[in-house]
Amino acid sequence: MRKRRSRNVPAKSVDSMEESDGEDERIVKKRRSESVDSSGKVTPQDRRTSSKGASHSKSVKMNNEESMENEMEKNELKCPECKYRSRYICGWIEHLRRSHSTTPALAKCLLRCDCGHESYSNSHSYDCEISNFTIIRKGNGTIRRFTDPVLTPKCVLCEIHPKTPHGYSRHLRIHHESTLSTNRIFLLCSCGCRFNSDHDQKKHDKKCSGREFTLHKLDKD
Repeated sequence: MRKRRSRNVPAKSVDSMEESDGEDERIVKKRRSESVDSSGKVTPQDRRTSSKGASHSKSVKMNNEESMENEMEKNELKCPECKYRSRYICGWIEHLRRSHSTTPALAKCLLRCDCGHESYSNSHSYDCEISNFTIIRKGNGTIRRFTDPVLTPKCVLCEIHPKTPHGYSRHLRIHHESTLSTNRIFLLCSCGCRFNSDHDQKKHDKKCSGREFTLHKLDKD
């Protein structure tokens, strides 16, 4: 019988097997190190992932803050003369008076409420539940002030220029023993109110302190 020839297969040495096992172990450790190392600390790859999430949440927070700031700016009333802003109509008008010696009427700043009402005074805010105003400047001329020359109507019976609607009717009553109605005239305030009696003016002055008004004749019956 012929003897089978044995194939000469080189046997792996113990050293080469140990090297192979070492390489496999290093590969396993490397794969594990991609997520968490042996001490449980976050690896660079996880840090990159967490930093992306943190930057995303930070950008979302910044966007929310910017949108809130933009919304607040929309509701702010801007002064026509300086950088002052206010969210309250009374504070805005008080700023005009104290800092710039003027009023919405003198500055030609119309107050338009979201309900559609327009006026030069804040009297509407006492009756309206919305009371959210927008400032509209009428014209680009210079702003008039209290110290400017008097431009109010002259008395129909003398050369005096009363400074307020109430002062006009009071002047007629005290100095001429007369009234608006007997002279068949009425006063129109810049806020839009019309009156020809002291009673109407007293009610008006409680809500409006406008200084700009015009004189008109009553229509003939």
